[in-house]
Amino acid sequence: MTQALHAVESPTVAVEVRARKNAVEFGVHVTTRASRARVGGEHGRRLRVRVRSVPEDGKANKELVALLAGELGTRKNEVEIVSGRTSRDKLVRVAAADPARTAARIVSLGGR
Repeated sequence: MTQALHAVESPTVAVEVRARKNAVEFGVHVTTRASRARVGGEHGRRLRVRVRSVPEDGKANKELVALLAGELGTRKNEVEIVSGRTSRDKLVRVAAADPARTAARIVSLGGR
């Protein structure tokens, strides 16, 4: 059963996060070849992420996973790209013991 969480800390933040059993899923919009890697802002209802890597041989996806794991305080093997491996728009799943807390953290990243 999917449940949309609206753990919005600011009325201007619109990143949509969905709770799953022991995980959360959210959309990500990735910009490659950025001058510096960072997580913050939103693109539509997706979290905006900038990575320095080029989009070839999975380099940008690996950097994305590492960057999100660091920002969310989790291990890289708990962050998974569910769909969109070859697209800028991706669906990401993060394993979480406390999905509501993780969802709130993701929403706060969107407000940066």
